[in-house]
Amino acid sequence: EIPGMPGPGALAVYHCETRLNGKSAAVATDFAWLTSMGVFFGKLTFGAQEAGDSVVENASLLPYPSASDVDGAVVEQPSSLALTEFHIMLQYSDRVCALNMLSSKLAFEQSLSGHTGEQLQGLLVDESKRTCWLFSPANIYELVVTDEDRDVWEIYLQRRQFNSALQRCYNDAQRDVVLRAQAEYYFSTGDYVHSAECFAQTSVSFEEAVLRFIALKDNRVLKSYIVSKLRTLRRQDRTQIALLVTWLLEIYLSMLGAVDAKIAALTTSATSNDSGVNDADLEQAPRKQPAGVLATANGRASSSPPEVTSEQEKLELQKELYSLVEEFKSYVDPSTAYQLAESHGRRDFWLHYASLRGDYERVVEYWMEKEDYIRAIEVLGHYGTPEAFYR
Repeated sequence: EIPGMPGPGALAVYHCETRLNGKSAAVATDFAWLTSMGVFFGKLTFGAQEAGDSVVENASLLPYPSASDVDGAVVEQPSSLALTEFHIMLQYSDRVCALNMLSSKLAFEQSLSGHTGEQLQGLLVDESKRTCWLFSPANIYELVVTDEDRDVWEIYLQRRQFNSALQRCYNDAQRDVVLRAQAEYYFSTGDYVHSAECFAQTSVSFEEAVLRFIALKDNRVLKSYIVSKLRTLRRQDRTQIALLVTWLLEIYLSMLGAVDAKIAALTTSATSNDSGVNDADLEQAPRKQPAGVLATANGRASSSPPEVTSEQEKLELQKELYSLVEEFKSYVDPSTAYQLAESHGRRDFWLHYASLRGDYERVVEYWMEKEDYIRAIEVLGHYGTPEAFYR
């Protein structure tokens, strides 16, 4: 319910073209209503409510703007109104103005009284051509709306609605401003991974961003930045791609080593706990397990959630690493990749990379050194040559 005396009562609805059931249709998305207190406007949502629920969302009351050419800032009620995508057009007896629905500010005002002295009588909208028409007893005026969303990205940016702001950017410079603000916002809130992904798409220098993320001492964040930066490079930037991929190999292998150490520590801890249980303890009634620990039929704890999480993390890292070298294998220096794998003790990656390159002689030599002759013969059987059997 809107307080105050009844106003003009004019109602306007904005329709947006959309597709319903494969057909183009105009759906009402916004409304505006003239009241004695101001313009009551909001969003219209259909189909997601229960019976009796309101279809109005984010409604607000916007006071009428005062006449800029009248001493004492007298507030006059408009006679009619019309809606565009982002503005409310208000028609007075001697002028027309536009209010921005996002910022609630006066965006446009045009007076006609100083030119002809005529009294405007109405404002109509041509829905098909998206134009507005003003008319008086003597004339008809067309309101041509152009680039009404040119400043919308800044309004969304001020509200920290970054995705909406990016959709309304007109050029790369505006997009860079939004992405920088988004990156800084994520960084200030501690969401460093998303911050890294946004910084990689900005014009912020690589050195500046990298130093910022290295200071966090978190390989996850640095990895996210370099991966995102890698996606912005062109295929012909071979040197830069090779450097970034090599750095990513080092980061992934370090992270895998850290996860393995964590799994080993958890396994050792679990083994120590098991070895401390004697026969007397087993004869006692099973105690209640701590929250988050799974119990088996005999009352003993099964794999703890930290171990499961670490194993999942390891599998995900391996998947990302293998996908990286498969996509950029032509940019990686083989000797460097082998040296990195050996320095980190990652024979699993060493074997995967050798197989990926078709370097099966290395694979066979590896299994021969391990005296696993069955696997060596299997590799020779699939990929070897007759000469290789007698070497």
